[in-house]
Amino acid sequence: MMYDVDMEGMQKLMTSEYLTQLTEKMNIKNDEMHVFTAMQQ
Repeated sequence: MMYDVDMEGMQKLMTSEYLTQLTEKMNIKNDEMHVFTAMQQ
């Protein structure tokens, strides 16, 4: 679990050519991603 994630930066990383090739080469499948936000009090 990660807190205070730079979502724009994470999107750039996840769609980068390097990571795309790496996950394909290593046969990594990730079909799920969940985002949690703090509940308002």
